[in-house]
Amino acid sequence: PARAAAGCARAAGRPPQAATADRNRRRLDAVQCRIDSGDYAAAGRAAEAAAEELTGAERGEALLLRALVAWCADDLVTAVRVAEQALAAAGPDGDLAGRIHTHLTMFHDQPEAARAHARAAIARLSDRDDHRPLFTAALLLFFFHEVRAGGEAPTGLLDRALALEAGEPSYLAGSVPAIWWKAVDDHDRARARLHLMLDRAVARGDDPLRHEALTHLGETELLAGRFAEAGTHIADARDLGEQLGTGLVGESWLAGMLDAHRGRLARAGATAAGLRRDDDLGDAWSRRLHHQLTGLVALASGEWFTAAAAYGSLAADLDGSGIVEPLGQRFEPDWIEACVGAGDLDTAHAALDRLARRHARLPRPWTTLGLARSRVLLAGATGADPGEALDALTQARATVPEAVLPLDRARCLLAAGRAYRRVRRRREARAALDAAVAEFDALGASAFADRARAELGRIGARTPAPTALTATEERVARLAARGQTNRLIADALYISPKTVEANLARVYRKLGIASRAELGAAMGRRPGD
Repeated sequence: PARAAAGCARAAGRPPQAATADRNRRRLDAVQCRIDSGDYAAAGRAAEAAAEELTGAERGEALLLRALVAWCADDLVTAVRVAEQALAAAGPDGDLAGRIHTHLTMFHDQPEAARAHARAAIARLSDRDDHRPLFTAALLLFFFHEVRAGGEAPTGLLDRALALEAGEPSYLAGSVPAIWWKAVDDHDRARARLHLMLDRAVARGDDPLRHEALTHLGETELLAGRFAEAGTHIADARDLGEQLGTGLVGESWLAGMLDAHRGRLARAGATAAGLRRDDDLGDAWSRRLHHQLTGLVALASGEWFTAAAAYGSLAADLDGSGIVEPLGQRFEPDWIEACVGAGDLDTAHAALDRLARRHARLPRPWTTLGLARSRVLLAGATGADPGEALDALTQARATVPEAVLPLDRARCLLAAGRAYRRVRRRREARAALDAAVAEFDALGASAFADRARAELGRIGARTPAPTALTATEERVARLAARGQTNRLIADALYISPKTVEANLARVYRKLGIASRAELGAAMGRRPGD
């Protein structure tokens, strides 16, 4: 791509006898080559210069290229503003207008505006060969924003777009299917899609596409609880982003989320503070990422009020933007936990209602587990009997395979252990918390493993199992030690054979033995024989 960019630049300087239209076309092609090669700074300067000198549709193309550079650099506000200028220069109709509308669908954060541009793009494009890549992108983006607006997922649009691709992911919206599959916890399909994109990017030397695929792969593996793989992809995306000159917003957010889960809270907190600068830029997407990371760091640190405030700000931002279903942000269970910790049960119940609405619109494994965990936490906080909620939590865990959401499943055990401890069911509490610690440790989720260990500490020392035999157990054990069968023991003591079996099981446990063969020696060591 770098050699192509240089060649396009030379072509743009051909002798004056070349037709003006051809020269302008080559000039715009040179800008596109710079974008494709990942030289965003040079592409931005060239696009601005072209936009100042060209007129009409050619100026519209130059402005669209400048908007695309802003998008690649995570400057969403500028991308929308300049693309709207491009549309005004290009005029309302024709192929160029369809291209600009498609890009505006991608640039816009608010679903309502994005859907309007998607409809306009689809009306101006078709599935003919020269339109197909943009038309496919418009379908994918329309699907994406329909879901974000809270409507029923129009999976027919997704299927149509995938069929039109014919195995070649859309260059403008190829990650949309992976984003959808991530959102519904179908990590295998998301992973396969993103590796397809990554392979294409590596084969072609397409660094912007490689960066996009790596970033989404990092999030996919983070959600799947594969922290080592997530860390590798996120680090690669950050390194490449620095070379390309992206804003590093998404990559930094993912790195901070991974650090928070791993217990590297100081580093995650520093990343969250760095993202705060985007509040001043008017970038709603970056601001939401900042709120979510700030909330997670505070939650992992036990700073309930800070966490609750951050999640509340995130919810308010989403509501203000018209985003009903924020596919990539699953924060309500953490918000509820923070509110319970802060004693704000009214807000906790409101957040639970919000989560229940998301689940009703689009049931997913994470909403299933999140609802069950949150109801256990709220039952404990309100003093209600948590028995029913705990049963529902057990059932919810059973419906989600271990490989799908291992971190969420482990957090369910932590919530159960806390609930059991509060109602003084110490044995169940210890079992749940021991299992939670084991699962967190296996994942490398140190922040949550430490919390589970702290809960275990609140239970106190393990109470030794009783070793004294009851009178019935003593008689059963002595007869069994003399070699009598269960039927003979039952007849001698006027009890059933099943009662004999139950008594023997308790005897084995209390004496620390595993079979009748060991019983004679064990009873011989006891007084009274």
